[in-house]
Amino acid sequence: MREPVADLEVAPAPPPDSSTPIFPSTQADTEQILILESRTARVKITNVGARILSWRLLDYLGPEGHPLELVVPGDEERGLPFELVVPGDEARTKRLNEALYVCTDPETISDGKRIRCSWSDGRGEKIDKTLTLPDEGYVARIEYRASDQRGPVPYLAWAPGLIRDEGSSGLGRMSQDVRVAVARSGSVERITAGDAGDWQDADRPADWGGIEGHYFAAVIAPYDRSGHFTFYGREREEGRAQEVGIAWKPDGDGTAYLFVGPKSYDLLGRIDQDYGLGLQSLIDYGYFEVIVLALFWALKKVYGWTNDSYGLAIIILTVIIKLVFYPITQRSMVSMRKVQKQMKRLQPKIQHIKDRFARKEKKIQNRTEMQQEIMALYRKENVNPMASMKGCMPLLLQMPILFGFYRLLSLAIELRLTPFLYLVDLSAPEQSVLFRTLPLMMGASMWFQQRLSGTVSPDPTQRWMMSAMPVVMTVMFWNFPSGLVLYWLVNNILSIGQQYLINRQADATDPSPARGRAAVKRV
Repeated sequence: MREPVADLEVAPAPPPDSSTPIFPSTQADTEQILILESRTARVKITNVGARILSWRLLDYLGPEGHPLELVVPGDEERGLPFELVVPGDEARTKRLNEALYVCTDPETISDGKRIRCSWSDGRGEKIDKTLTLPDEGYVARIEYRASDQRGPVPYLAWAPGLIRDEGSSGLGRMSQDVRVAVARSGSVERITAGDAGDWQDADRPADWGGIEGHYFAAVIAPYDRSGHFTFYGREREEGRAQEVGIAWKPDGDGTAYLFVGPKSYDLLGRIDQDYGLGLQSLIDYGYFEVIVLALFWALKKVYGWTNDSYGLAIIILTVIIKLVFYPITQRSMVSMRKVQKQMKRLQPKIQHIKDRFARKEKKIQNRTEMQQEIMALYRKENVNPMASMKGCMPLLLQMPILFGFYRLLSLAIELRLTPFLYLVDLSAPEQSVLFRTLPLMMGASMWFQQRLSGTVSPDPTQRWMMSAMPVVMTVMFWNFPSGLVLYWLVNNILSIGQQYLINRQADATDPSPARGRAAVKRV
């Protein structure tokens, strides 16, 4: 499909070099726009530099409800995907990207549709670019030839990065900015805009190189798995925007796979099986990868039971996790309650010791003696004050689950733009900035759980820290993905129910509070 546009002036070519083979001049007269479309993507190409103006994913929507656009709008400074880059030679770079290529109409072949673009100035410069888009899937094919150059072979670039996916609310997610990713022997090096300057060469050949955002990526993987890449990073003034670009120079065979699509763990796994590219490493689960993958597997299993509701799947999975940890949590809560009752019983004696030493001159020796007397009292009454720390064990054991859920719910594209009840997007914070119901409910449930468990320390500092914890957790969870806050809220509600049952059991075994008060009185 062609869309003619206005004529464009082309910079004059340099004078011919008699030592360079001459190719026939191949240049178009006017700019043209061509469309290459498959079931999953729609690509718009201009013959000015044979560059990509637009790459839309038809199965994914942007915030405005249209197919998601991945190409950053280009200009003279930013450039466009498939431009040519000659590091250190801006004049030649500009001339090659302003040249009018002769491009074929989209043609159907056995494995998809393709467009061929060629240009030669008749003075030794000849460039051929071919893009083949598969009928299904996200792995395209590119062929690039730069013949009989009078200088270094230009790099073929994807620049400037990808459009940053801000989510449905426009408030952003817990996400990294767009980065360069270069893979060598299964290890992925990531470079942000702030860590890279102007175009610079990678230090050695790589299996693949590309640009990755939070949920999407554009990756060039040479057939020979030994491509040379150069990249740049640029921090722009508009808000938080950062730009990166990457470019590939063939060592010989200028053919490569081009993946432009979602960072879906299952999808990338299938691509790796079919092509052996190792693209699953685009998803960085960090140190908790084993836990994240186990949770992801469980979440997908539960999701299949819920009639396609990830919100309900998170709730059910939280209940399952709570049941798994129930025996440990039960023992810890019972032990903590027992120690708290013992500490309350001893509190008058401890206070008596403190009052006696308070009348003495404040010396380090007196303080030491006071602590020794208190510890002797604990031994005499067979009370271990450190046993109350066992109540923290369930929380500590669940921290890896919390971190794993954080990584999962932050990175799983399956939850992108997924609504649940009044929540617009489980992978992003609530839409309202001033009043977010879910984090407030989570903080309130944590406060109520503390009151129900009776964890009131006699020490003022510890008491203040315990009182501040719900506020600290609320602030911390304020900008977390809604799915993660939902998990922690449900976990707190289940803990409240468990604590209520423990309290009732304890009251049943010791039904007379007066008995406890009398014991304190005799102390």
